[in-house]
Amino acid sequence: MAKTDCSLQQPQSARDDDNRPRLKYLDFVVVATLHMLMLIASIYGFAKERSGRLKPGIKVVEDSVRTVIGPLYAKSYDFPIHVLKFADRKVDESVHKVQKCMPSSLRSASFKAFNHARRAPVAARCVMADVQKSGMVETASGLARSVYAKYEPVAKDFYTKYEPMTEEYALYVWRLLNQYALFQRAALAAGPLAGYCSEMYNQKVEVAAKSGYKVAAHLPIIPIDKIAEALRTDNMTPVVIDGGRVEEDITA
Repeated sequence: MAKTDCSLQQPQSARDDDNRPRLKYLDFVVVATLHMLMLIASIYGFAKERSGRLKPGIKVVEDSVRTVIGPLYAKSYDFPIHVLKFADRKVDESVHKVQKCMPSSLRSASFKAFNHARRAPVAARCVMADVQKSGMVETASGLARSVYAKYEPVAKDFYTKYEPMTEEYALYVWRLLNQYALFQRAALAAGPLAGYCSEMYNQKVEVAAKSGYKVAAHLPIIPIDKIAEALRTDNMTPVVIDGGRVEEDITA
């Protein structure tokens, strides 16, 4: 992924700011939209790279869509910006009216909070420069790899630390629900399907992890055996065990 030096681009950005007004309050809308687009592009790029024999057909569809949508996009590109600018002006007018009635201490606190909130759009504009230079999919993929490398150890530690607590609370909830006959009948009806889906999910995750997909290597496995053992010790026969087979009726 191409790297963008935000400090070097600030003079050019300042010249651009002279030609067009910057949103004063609604920059967070641009940030949220950018994050959503990057997430969608990352998922789409991941699926496209692993589409196999369908990849040439996907490229043909992309070219067709680009040919049809391109002119329409070029004509309507500025419309959302104009709407945001209009809304931003209305918000600014409302804020000025409210500030006239605010105490000085509250006005100072709101000013500090506003300054902290405005730091996010600066980072978003740096990311937008990367998008314009190297493309949406490449930028999103690079950001995803950076986030994955940074937070993978933290996620592992969190999972190891809180997995027993999660299992304990899940068992507690099961004991409470198992006191009701209606829940017992529903569990008996849904047990085989839930067991089958759980085993299928575990198998798919294991196959994907062995195939080299890093994301699949860290997906949680449904602990069917642990659930069955925990429920047996509580004198309750589980309904989701051994591939979804129901061995006995549930006893309250």
